[in-house]
Amino acid sequence: MSASIQSSNTSRFVEHSTKISSFALILVILAGLGSLFFPQQVTNERVNVLPEETVKLSPLTIQRRPIGALRIDVKAVIPTNHWVVYEIRLYDDQNQLLASGIKEAWKESGVWREDGETGTWSESDLLGGLDVRLGEKQQEKITIAVTVLEYGETRGRVLSEQPVSFQVDVENGVIDGRYLWTGFFGVLVMLILNGLSVGTIGKVRIKKTVNDSDVGERAFLGGEKCLIKVSVKVKSDETSPQSLMVNLWLKDGMGEQIYSEQTPIKLRFRRDDGEIEDARGTLEQYFVFTRRGSYGFYVEVTPDQPVDQTTLMVTENTKTQSGKKPVKIITVDAN
Repeated sequence: MSASIQSSNTSRFVEHSTKISSFALILVILAGLGSLFFPQQVTNERVNVLPEETVKLSPLTIQRRPIGALRIDVKAVIPTNHWVVYEIRLYDDQNQLLASGIKEAWKESGVWREDGETGTWSESDLLGGLDVRLGEKQQEKITIAVTVLEYGETRGRVLSEQPVSFQVDVENGVIDGRYLWTGFFGVLVMLILNGLSVGTIGKVRIKKTVNDSDVGERAFLGGEKCLIKVSVKVKSDETSPQSLMVNLWLKDGMGEQIYSEQTPIKLRFRRDDGEIEDARGTLEQYFVFTRRGSYGFYVEVTPDQPVDQTTLMVTENTKTQSGKKPVKIITVDAN
């Protein structure tokens, strides 16, 4: 068998799932940033409401927005150690009820004592509201009403003659950020998983480890659409130089050498209390064999004296990471 060797940088075998996930993440981030500028304030006013009384605000004319909802926030303004139960109602221009909600609001504070230490605490839950998506009308007239159902002090006294203040804020075109955060973390997890999975795509045909500097094995693989990844991992001792030379050569089914290349690999030294534990280095090369058949993969690491362990792994039908920099692929055209 004779073989011609071509080396080229190509994106032909790129795994696009990582790129798609990255694009989706950018869209979610842009949507989140856009949601900060999209809402339009309709009104901001304060009303006082007596217990068992209903106060209607002036009617509002709302323009339908293509994105987002109408958000009505009603915050009770009550003294400390008080509570109030209030209802928010929304009516259309025919005085028909569109939506309603009941909120149990409270505001408390006190003193805590534990193991001879003291301090103060303060908690509250005062904000209620409605998110409403308007109908098909381009313009809608609505009226907001607030009703105080019950009002009292946390120590038990019910207040029936003191009014409760409410701060009413209305914005149109509000996007619920909870769903954006859910989408952001969902897509981020997908991006990470896709990135991690790219390195494991494919079927391992050779995995051989020897406590020496020479390793070799033969496997049946190849094909024009099959990307082969050859990984060589080297572990050496503290006497290692900064880099080692990896000589990789291939043989065809007849035992004839069809490819050979020497590549230096830089070592990463692991230290413990300042002492060098070992040094590690990795070589990765990609191949395409136009004809499927039996091929031998052989590795020799030099200088061999500090080498403790050499691992050869050959994976077929693998993919490369998506990115702007194409990966060098060596094509072996066997005739």
